Amino acid sequence: MLDLSDLPVIDDHAHMFGPDAKDANPVRSFTMLEKPKDIEHQLLYHCAARALAKLYGCKPDEEEIFKLRKAKTKNNFEEFVADIFQKANIEALIVDPGYPPTITVEEFQDIVPVKVYSVERIDEHLFDEVMGESNTFDDVLDTFHEQLDQWFKKKDVVGLKTITAYITGLNIPRIDRDRAAEIFKEFQEDKKRWIVEFGFGQKHYIGPFEMRIFLFWEALARCAEKKVPFQIHTGDGDMDMKDMKEASALLLQKSVLNDEIAKQVELVLVHSSYPEVEFASYLSYVYTNVHIDLSHLNPFLNVLVGRKIEEAFMWTPFSRILYGTDAYGIPEFYWFGVMNFKKELERVLGYLVARDALDEDYAYKAAGMILSENAKKLYDL
Repeated sequence: MLDLSDLPVIDDHAHMFGPDAKDANPVRSFTMLEKPKDIEHQLLYHCAARALAKLYGCKPDEEEIFKLRKAKTKNNFEEFVADIFQKANIEALIVDPGYPPTITVEEFQDIVPVKVYSVERIDEHLFDEVMGESNTFDDVLDTFHEQLDQWFKKKDVVGLKTITAYITGLNIPRIDRDRAAEIFKEFQEDKKRWIVEFGFGQKHYIGPFEMRIFLFWEALARCAEKKVPFQIHTGDGDMDMKDMKEASALLLQKSVLNDEIAKQVELVLVHSSYPEVEFASYLSYVYTNVHIDLSHLNPFLNVLVGRKIEEAFMWTPFSRILYGTDAYGIPEFYWFGVMNFKKELERVLGYLVARDALDEDYAYKAAGMILSENAKKLYDL
């Protein structure tokens, strides 16, 4: 029986939480829905409650867990967070600071006891700035590249990220410069029609879509130049995903992965195109610059995440699989992700050892790569 409890963890894809997390109901925080219906009848609710009960030393009862947690967080929340992270053996976090927009990386670093790195989004605020404040197409390019340069100069920024899957989908072939200039001119004639409300009451320019795609390729080229990884959201995500078929990683094969510039960039398929993990795994086998992370499906699939770990193992080299959670909101989310994933990884690797597909030494090596070593190498941590 493998025991991975002592192995350190680097979370390749997470979000942040603020001081208000100390007042959260932890059991009900394990959901993507603002007003979840029947949450107490979901498997994740029961798995989280039972895990938190063991963490706090109480019964798996929501009210008792909430009451005990309030007492633990009342005096020193940072100390509470440090204890949670230490128990999970978390070594570092790589966060997407685009969500939530209510806290900065610097503020988050003051709360958590581990090193925080970031991958910066090219969407939302940057797109707003370059589109809303530029007078000419040249201004768009200058502003966009100036911001990328500022990010590249920061030692704690280890990559870029796009969530264009939510907006344009992932069928995103190149847009040439002349066409992009025409689109910007048309945009200036009627900017207001592109403004929509996102989460937290914020408004952003959602399009023009072709300009988003053009800037995606500009960012990709800069990542190739700077030798910086690029995370691409694929598959499932927030509840405002309009069409999951358009977020399939398979679309990248037609529009991106065979491009000569794209081949020069280490690409991370965030969420492994869940639920199409097997497809993402196949792409990472065919394209040697493609990595997959197992965030979001872990821990949302809770004890059933092992099924998707098995799909990842079908094609992807162990050296290109990254541990992640997509955690946010409360520190226990990060802890639960580690504890849940390690148990399922132990089970899957143990099965492969029992079937004489791997020896035990290599199983431990594979686990170490997935849990932290691959992230260290990819992001040069």
